Amino acid sequence: ELGVETTPVIFQQLGISLLLGLLVGLQRERSASGVAGMRTFPLISMLGTVSALLAQSFGGWIVAAGLLSIVVVLALPKALKFKQPDPDIGTTTDVAVLLMYAVGALLVVGPTAVAVVIGGGVAVLLQFKPEMHRFVERLGDEDLKATMQLGQTITIFCGLCLNQFGLNAAQFGINIHNVVDGGLFQCRRLLSSMGNHQP
Repeated sequence: ELGVETTPVIFQQLGISLLLGLLVGLQRERSASGVAGMRTFPLISMLGTVSALLAQSFGGWIVAAGLLSIVVVLALPKALKFKQPDPDIGTTTDVAVLLMYAVGALLVVGPTAVAVVIGGGVAVLLQFKPEMHRFVERLGDEDLKATMQLGQTITIFCGLCLNQFGLNAAQFGINIHNVVDGGLFQCRRLLSSMGNHQP
């Protein structure tokens, strides 16, 4: 339950939630998103934080109710757009709204560092959309294959790191060596292939 001794922690959580919302909202405002901007995103992230705080005393249904209310608010403009002759139904900002609500709640129930990394990652991902599109357009079939193999290598590496305590030291060292070697090979192959495509 909430008490006087937790007041500084609550203010810290709300402050971080506000800053993360402002960060994402600033990016969306600059990109002229019609769904949410610099004021809406901080409100959404703080709503997630307040909902999670209330859920500690009244139950998790409050978080679910807050998420449902956001979905309804997002759905209403979409429904109106469907009546237009050529509707432009974008989903990126909508998904960012839902994720930032979850980030606000995570600040209360999970590690603060994880919530901060996710919030910052959302802002970076939204900001570098043009660069990401140009990168994909420059990729050939071999580049894409090498990228997928590199992604698989990184995934395996992370899985090994998470389960390292379940392996003996020798086996873990061998696995890490093999994964790193494979990752470096794929990196060199990808960079070499992309270099050959340069004009």
